[in-house]
Amino acid sequence: MSEGIGHMAGNGTAKAGSFLAFLVGYIQKSTSSYASVAMLLALAILVHKFASPEVDEREPPLMKPRIPVIGHLIGMIRHQSGYFKTLENRNMIIATLPILNSKVYGIWDATLIQSVYRNRQLSFEPFAVEFAQRELGFNNAILKVIQESTLVPDMFDGIHKSMNADNLHRMNANALAYVSDALDDVCNGSEAFETNNFFLWVRDLMTMATTEALYGPHNPLRNNASLMNDAWVFEADLPVLMLGVVPSITARRCYYARQRLQAALSDYYINNRDYHEDASQIAKNRAAVLRNHGISGEEVGIMELALLHLATSNTIPTLFWFMVHVFSRPELAARLRDEVLPVVQHNGNGEVTIDIGTLDERCPLLVSCYREAIRMSNQGMGNRRVMEDTTISDGNGRSYLLKKGCNVQMSAQVIHRLEKSWGPDSANFVPNRFVVKSSKEHAESEKMKRASFIAFGGGRHLCPGRNFAFAENLGFVASLLAGFDVSPLDENMKETDTIPEAAACLMTNAVVKPLNNGRGYGQPNIEMSYAFRRVCLQLPASFSPKHGPLHQAFRPAGLGIGTQAPGTGRAFRLSAKLRDEIDDAKAKKANQHDMYKEEDKEKFERDELIALRKQEERPWHRAGDEVEQRESSKDPTNGDKTRGRLLTTPTRLLKLILPLPFHAEQSRITQTPKNDDEREEIAPLALLVHPQQPLSYLERLLQAEIPPIDDGRRERIPKIYFRAEADHQETKPDRRSSQKQEGNVASYSGLGHEGPKKDRDDTNWVRWSSSTEVGDFIRDAARGREFSIGIEGYNQELRVAVPSFNDRTYYMRIRLRRMSRRVEELAKLKQECDYLAHRGAHRLAQGGFALLSGWWGVVYYVTFHTDFGWDLVEPVTYLAGLTTIMGGYLWFLYISKDLSYKAALNITVSKRQQALYQERGFDPSAWEALVHEANSLRREIRFVATEYDVDWDETKDLGGEEVQEVLDKEKKGSRRRHDEDEDEADEDERVEHKRKDDKKASKQPEKGSESTKAS
Repeated sequence: MSEGIGHMAGNGTAKAGSFLAFLVGYIQKSTSSYASVAMLLALAILVHKFASPEVDEREPPLMKPRIPVIGHLIGMIRHQSGYFKTLENRNMIIATLPILNSKVYGIWDATLIQSVYRNRQLSFEPFAVEFAQRELGFNNAILKVIQESTLVPDMFDGIHKSMNADNLHRMNANALAYVSDALDDVCNGSEAFETNNFFLWVRDLMTMATTEALYGPHNPLRNNASLMNDAWVFEADLPVLMLGVVPSITARRCYYARQRLQAALSDYYINNRDYHEDASQIAKNRAAVLRNHGISGEEVGIMELALLHLATSNTIPTLFWFMVHVFSRPELAARLRDEVLPVVQHNGNGEVTIDIGTLDERCPLLVSCYREAIRMSNQGMGNRRVMEDTTISDGNGRSYLLKKGCNVQMSAQVIHRLEKSWGPDSANFVPNRFVVKSSKEHAESEKMKRASFIAFGGGRHLCPGRNFAFAENLGFVASLLAGFDVSPLDENMKETDTIPEAAACLMTNAVVKPLNNGRGYGQPNIEMSYAFRRVCLQLPASFSPKHGPLHQAFRPAGLGIGTQAPGTGRAFRLSAKLRDEIDDAKAKKANQHDMYKEEDKEKFERDELIALRKQEERPWHRAGDEVEQRESSKDPTNGDKTRGRLLTTPTRLLKLILPLPFHAEQSRITQTPKNDDEREEIAPLALLVHPQQPLSYLERLLQAEIPPIDDGRRERIPKIYFRAEADHQETKPDRRSSQKQEGNVASYSGLGHEGPKKDRDDTNWVRWSSSTEVGDFIRDAARGREFSIGIEGYNQELRVAVPSFNDRTYYMRIRLRRMSRRVEELAKLKQECDYLAHRGAHRLAQGGFALLSGWWGVVYYVTFHTDFGWDLVEPVTYLAGLTTIMGGYLWFLYISKDLSYKAALNITVSKRQQALYQERGFDPSAWEALVHEANSLRREIRFVATEYDVDWDETKDLGGEEVQEVLDKEKKGSRRRHDEDEDEADEDERVEHKRKDDKKASKQPEKGSESTKAS
């Protein structure tokens, strides 16, 4: 074809007819090629349409991958947990990640993550079921039991029940006793103790300590040191095993390590060794749940490999980073030692104890360092499955729809490094970051820190083993601080403050490990050692949890890792330095003991005075708004404590505060306070009632709080009477005649306690039936300034100030004002985006008209002013027009909309709108929710205004007529869209009924013909 075209181009006298004939001939010869191209193009369109998941406009915005369809999947496999750190650079707090034909929600905001944790429609349990079979390799029969029974919720319930205080005490005691035995070998050395790899030493020591605490004296790892290595081989290669692609080949080491571990655990459970009294309660409860669902002992051993993995995979690397960050900073270690030494206790019999239970309270810097080490090292992924369609909010009015069946993933690596939560030094280790600052200026920052610390998950799936890990790790580090001088040494035996480089965090883990398991720390490919120099502690030492000392002294027991301790030329050097420090600290503690008692006593008295002051003042403030000043919470009685108050709350409930004249312990209503001081000490009674509840409900609440009366024959519950002011104009004919008002119509002012004050003689009271709703009673009582509550047997009535319309709607109007400011800001942004989108669409339409005009000019010129003439222009224009029609038809088929200019314009505008919304930070779903809530508040305030018969000027609370017009416009638009949706549903239903009727009609003749044949 190129040769033909070149030949014709070279011939200046070539005619248009010859060119067209050549072109048609080539197309006829190459029909198969064009058909192949058309099929490939159609296939690409279908793949793009069906492989991309549908995203609702209320869902989080779409974050497209750089490689279509599979880009996010490749990133997760390649970068593991670090992939979400890469996605954070796109500056989105939440996004929908399309992966093949499904989608995953990614969250990079602390407030949204807490909303996910609190939502009960988002659960971790499906992951426990789906990943369990790949991780543990059990058969389909067990999987069926898990899916068709209550095994998973029973398992979670058993775990939580096993982690109470007594069981944790026993586990901590067993684990720390093993640690004390291992450290005793260090104490009995000659000068110094060295280990070639500090991480492996900590890993092996704490693995044995943890398994001793879990399994008791029949610990499967105790007599087989290779099983401990298998546990960590299984943990390292688990991501490859989870893929499930021929695991015996692709994950050979992990696959066979799992087999050996499960065989040892199966032997443990087949012989019922978990029944031993020293075995942990969590191991007993988990095995009992499995056995109760018909799972054999061998299969229990297969399943319970998960317990071993969960107990060691994250706790031990956290301890390593905790120790590295502490002991690589000598000044910090010295400060922590000063903090720990007062906790060390001498028992007088050659035994030293550390009360682990007091570390949290008396060693705040040590606890802060532990949590900071967790923050720096925890980079895991939090996973939740959406069980039902639900909505989460970011606290700023934006809400996002999460669809049922989708997964939600949250990266701790991102949240633990957010600068808005942790400050500009979020990437650095700050020892006192978690020392609580109680001042008001730090309240917001402390709240953000709590929300952004997600190392242990949250909600009902909060990690149940966090307290065990806390005591185990802090006890170990506290013992080293109190008894040893730990200094990291490089390969030249010189002290170094270098922090080892961390490896990438696997998707199956939560805590990073040192690169190459700590090998090459200091110089590449050169092994270094950590030397532990003993400072003092010639006395045996033991550790004591909160419930009492363990009475376990140091004894020679080797390294405690199941292998022979390597011989070393250096051990620990003895010194008297720490003995003097301990003696000084203990003396200071003895001198300060009485002072502590006195401070505690003063603190108790001070707290009691504060509580009494709050009890006296807080009931007279507006409910639920303790932060506001007294001016913003106006007291309707102006401080008169002899009258009751009816206050509004942020909800629709009403708070009734009554100064009852009876003590709570008073046995008879006839007993009265002896003097005014005793009367003032009686705390008022606060009750919450709903406006739609009857007065009889309030009557029963009051009767439950007052003593019975004795009428001489028996004790009985006193009766309660509710009286409201009647219309005083009805009793004054002379005043009534001077006013133009019908006598049979009750007058309403809605002023309540704000109304004009009247003389007591001028007040006429009416008793109301107890079946009247509270709201109706309050509405009628608002005509006066107060209503009264009478108690049988008590000669004085309790007067209660009636809330006015302003009081009833106080919180609603405050919220409406706040929302109106937000609506005004978003309305301006939305109007600007809509204007730009419509202008772009009109320009596109104008450009199309200009293109058609240009095409018309070209056709005109070629036809009448060139030699080609109509012979060339006719087929070209025909083909161009037909191609345009076909392209437009395919486009409308693709968008599945009506064949109209309006549909095309709407799609063009909507796409441009969505792009502008996302670019400028406007969330349509949050806008709709905000407008809907604002209109709901307006409707509710109008309802109250109707009840009080007052005119409410909403423009004052909305901030102007512009906001009112926006809300009215959006309200009409939502109503119109709702009507259109209903019309479409009705039309679809009509078409469906017609189709069914036609189908039935087509079947009736067939039945008639069959009956004719039969006859």
